[in-house]
Amino acid sequence: MKTIKPIRTKADYKAALKRVDELIAINPKSGTTAYDELDVIGTLVSAYEDVHYPIEISDSVNF
Repeated sequence: MKTIKPIRTKADYKAALKRVDELIAINPKSGTTAYDELDVIGTLVSAYEDVHYPIEISDSVNF
């Protein structure tokens, strides 16, 4: 398992996405350290995206 760090910058974000891709490629099984690492990094990526790339939800539909 690599050292997991907070995602504070765009470079950190890109590195985390790269690591997610690496982990997905090996298809880790539940209960393994790789699976746990993927879970934690995925949570960090999601939190970073929520702050820096929010999806605005419209309360109206325009046609």
